[in-house]
Amino acid sequence: MPRITASQALVRFLAAQHVERDGVEQRFFEGCFGIFGHGNVAGIGQALYQYPELLTYYQARNEQAMVHTAVGFARMKNRLATLACTTSIGPGATNLVTGAALATVNRLPVLLLPGDVFASRRPDPVLQQLEDPRRGDVSVNDSLEPVSRYFDRIERPEQLMPAALSAMRVLVNQAETGAVTLAFPQDVQIEAYDFPEEFLARRVWHIPRPVPDAASIAKAVERIRVAKRPLIVAGGGVIYSEATNALRGFVEQTGIPEGETQAGKGSLPYDHPSALGAIGVTGTFAANRIAAEADLVIGIGTRWSDFTTASKTAFPHAGVSFINVNVADFDAAKQDGLALVGDARATIELLADALQGYAVEPSYRDEAVRLNKEWNEEVERLYRLRHEPLPAQSEVIGAVNDAAQPTDVVVCAAGSMPGDLHKLWRTRDPKGYHVEYGYSCMGYEIAGGLGVKLAAPEREVYVMVGDGSYLMLSSEIVTSIQEGEADDRPRRQPRLQLDREPVAVARDGRLRHAVQVQAKRVAGSRQRQLAGAPASRRSGDECGIAGCKGHSVRKRGGAPERSRGGEGRRFDGRPGDRGRPLRRSPGLRELVGRRGRRGLGGGSRPGSPPRL
Repeated sequence: MPRITASQALVRFLAAQHVERDGVEQRFFEGCFGIFGHGNVAGIGQALYQYPELLTYYQARNEQAMVHTAVGFARMKNRLATLACTTSIGPGATNLVTGAALATVNRLPVLLLPGDVFASRRPDPVLQQLEDPRRGDVSVNDSLEPVSRYFDRIERPEQLMPAALSAMRVLVNQAETGAVTLAFPQDVQIEAYDFPEEFLARRVWHIPRPVPDAASIAKAVERIRVAKRPLIVAGGGVIYSEATNALRGFVEQTGIPEGETQAGKGSLPYDHPSALGAIGVTGTFAANRIAAEADLVIGIGTRWSDFTTASKTAFPHAGVSFINVNVADFDAAKQDGLALVGDARATIELLADALQGYAVEPSYRDEAVRLNKEWNEEVERLYRLRHEPLPAQSEVIGAVNDAAQPTDVVVCAAGSMPGDLHKLWRTRDPKGYHVEYGYSCMGYEIAGGLGVKLAAPEREVYVMVGDGSYLMLSSEIVTSIQEGEADDRPRRQPRLQLDREPVAVARDGRLRHAVQVQAKRVAGSRQRQLAGAPASRRSGDECGIAGCKGHSVRKRGGAPERSRGGEGRRFDGRPGDRGRPLRRSPGLRELVGRRGRRGLGGGSRPGSPPRL
């Protein structure tokens, strides 16, 4: 029974947590982001420094951003792994609130460890402490309670054990997961206690695949068999459950067409004959025309947000009914639907077995195939508008999509671009589309893109972000550079690599020069110790922020290229390199474009607007 501090026990506990699904085990916490100050440096900071081999430490530049990075990481890992985040008390802790809300809204696990004021209250009021004359136990960390799926304040070292286990119970629960907050008073962090070995031992949490009861499955099968125009709406749960192959087999067996939410985009490849693409407010005409006449809608892993249902106007058929497959009973009960509470993959497989011999009418299947083809033709038209004097947003998306490999990932969150990406991005891989549209948080993009890259360093990550979001939260570009510099593997470049010339710059007309960051090849480092973590010396154009005047998008030799009109500069990351003229681009990696000024059908571009 080792006598260690509560912080040391927490770090050892986190490092020992694993999850298992379908017989595959993996580590649940793959690192800890932190910004240190009074409230956590002497406790959690010391423990991370003492145990570098147990838990990788990453130095962030903004507390909100590091939560976004952890969320992007968790989403890319299908909620089977995440990162912890620790802060000082006061403003460091309150900066977590937006990121926590984003994690909880999107049902993505992240552990928040804000420092807190002294549990003993002896030195009150300490620096950055909020006082309330009505209560003596008030802390700014209370603001995290409504945006957390589980919240606890550890006021004695022995309380860490039940609190940590409760935190894990929620984090690994696919129906309940979200942000979990353990507020950790700074004096308790450094108190010693005899923690039992069993608390610190390796622990494996099984992730089950629950299935609905037989009676509910029978009712669902009956409804599907009598429906004339059924439609599947695939949400993020399809991807998190790794149910994309099961879904593909189901639609091929039954002929039921499929539309996708923002989180569910990629459940089927864009060119699958039953794939109608995006649905709802930001949807394709293919999906929305089928939705308008659907008499049965089967939601799989969706929480039915207003953009998916077009504020409950997307499914106007007088007799429409819903079947909801969801691991969370809260979401399964929405739309007054028949609730099939269970894992997406396991439930799809049950339905497929029960529907052997069933298929929709051939004419209905053919209608979906025709609409899929017509929409792909429309996308191709929007990719090649040749809008002047600046390229239309659809052209920028098309150029990046054409340059990307099937396994590359596009990241976005706010502005007009998520709507255009939802319709226009041709997803070829279930993890190739990463648009945060649950909270649609400006500032998520760059930090979230870093999280995606940390989770999948073998993939290229394209972050599309408007000038508003970029100016709001671009600090993690520095973290990306730093983490690259800390890694000695050749594939992980030691800086934010800047690929030659922009594909295109879409910008707000008020900006003299659009701001663009070019290639983002970033990856997690090995252990970052508190002392000696390199701080980037680069800022402005040295970090790859190039002033450019993009004028059109053209294809040359299979790669997008910007036409003449503003020379721009390139920074290759070598010491003393102040940039060289941009000449040619093999492909965009991270685009910072304008936000909201000219979307599809906006501005004065020639040609007809997108078809509705």
